[in-house]
Amino acid sequence: MAFPIYGIGVAVVVIVAGLYRLLQVGKRDRHMPPGLPTLPVIGNLHQIPITGLYKQEKRKVISHTFSPKQLDEKHYKVQEAESTVLMANLLEKPGDFYCQIKWYTASVAASIMFGQRGATPDDFWARWTEAMEPGANPPVDEFPLLKIIPSSLAAWKRRAISAGEVMDNVWGKARRIIDERRARGERRNCIIDNLLDEYKNKGSPFTEHSFNNLMGEVVEGGADTTSAQLLTLPECFALPNLMSHVSSAAFAQARLRPGSSSAQVAQICPPPYYATWRCQE
Repeated sequence: MAFPIYGIGVAVVVIVAGLYRLLQVGKRDRHMPPGLPTLPVIGNLHQIPITGLYKQEKRKVISHTFSPKQLDEKHYKVQEAESTVLMANLLEKPGDFYCQIKWYTASVAASIMFGQRGATPDDFWARWTEAMEPGANPPVDEFPLLKIIPSSLAAWKRRAISAGEVMDNVWGKARRIIDERRARGERRNCIIDNLLDEYKNKGSPFTEHSFNNLMGEVVEGGADTTSAQLLTLPECFALPNLMSHVSSAAFAQARLRPGSSSAQVAQICPPPYYATWRCQE
């Protein structure tokens, strides 16, 4: 009986020693400076973020791209050119005000980022807005358990996935157009060309998918939110003036109605002042 008891005692000692040694794995060495508390075995592994790894690089790219110096010296030229086109289009098609504003903001953002003007807005913006409007999605950040609901039972998940696929296709296609243009030896003075040249020499901190989405995020921010503001401002500024100057409003309406000729437009804003602020003088 002595041998089994002795064997059990040895086994207990070995198990305790093994557990103690295991619990020391991941513990901060006493020779190291103080730092964040650790957990047994995994150490600080649980404190390494699994998302948001590109936030700093994204912030760096965007802050440099839209610094006051860049805006004052480069980007304003694109805005002036596109605003001239916008005003000319509004004089010809005043009834198409909503789409023209959408086109203007998307074209400015696309020209600055991709070096090419934007096309007429299509149903992509409708699907994107539908997925992002207030109330479209439940508060999954506040209640993480909502994330485990399968897509088959959550229409908001299916809508978000569909919008994400549309975005991936749009920005993936934009990147392919850029790559084909650059393969022909055509380089333009735009953000994506500058970044691709830089990353070609020192390596890219992003995956191709992340980089494409970053460029797309900037276009979205410059197009969708800006157009919403521009579509609201005329109501804030124009309506009080129109109420105060009814005769002037009737005069302008008679000459800017759909189908008005260029001769009628010229009575209000004669050449060469089309689409410039000088026609207000």
